[in-house]
Amino acid sequence: YGLVGSEMCIRDRPYTGEHHCLHNQLRFVLSNIYYYRSMFTDMLDLFVYSLPDTKLVIQIICLSTKSMRRIFGIGETVLDVIFKNGQPQAAKPGGAMLNSIVSLGRIGLPVHFISEYAGDQVGTLIDRFLHENGVDTSFVYRFRDGKTKLALAFLDDRNDAEYTFYEKYSEKRLETEFPAIGRDDIVLCGSIYAVTAEIRTRFRDFINRARDNGA
Repeated sequence: YGLVGSEMCIRDRPYTGEHHCLHNQLRFVLSNIYYYRSMFTDMLDLFVYSLPDTKLVIQIICLSTKSMRRIFGIGETVLDVIFKNGQPQAAKPGGAMLNSIVSLGRIGLPVHFISEYAGDQVGTLIDRFLHENGVDTSFVYRFRDGKTKLALAFLDDRNDAEYTFYEKYSEKRLETEFPAIGRDDIVLCGSIYAVTAEIRTRFRDFINRARDNGA
């Protein structure tokens, strides 16, 4: 119950803009913490009072784990280029599932990404970023006849974003060898990938196999 209380502390505690992304991703992890409960030992009475402390607690939990479950995330990959006042401010790898597995990789969990991006310079930048954050990319399809998807985010005075997308995918989508999912493995999925017509069959078949195998 301590970890659920911790999530409530994080939600109600003021935080700076630079913590916004980490805040949301940690809330995702903590809100699903009971899914991992069978992995934990002697950790039920922990309380957390700030974002850095939360990260430390999750690291301690990882170190106390006796048998680590594999985590697979399947989703879209983009490079987010952020504009403010008409000028580019930053370029960061993005995507709903990518953001989640990067957070999990940073705290030492065994995460694998299933996605697609080109063999261009943008794709290489994203691939390097994932490796640096502890994410295995063995199941990423690096296509040659296209370009990695770009998402241009134009921020207004309230930092709300309006997006413009540029994409040139390969004619063959998600042509990767999917992993064999075992019992108690964890699969994260959703967002636009779940309803993209070009990959819908392969996506659905993979999720069904994972379910049938006890993930």
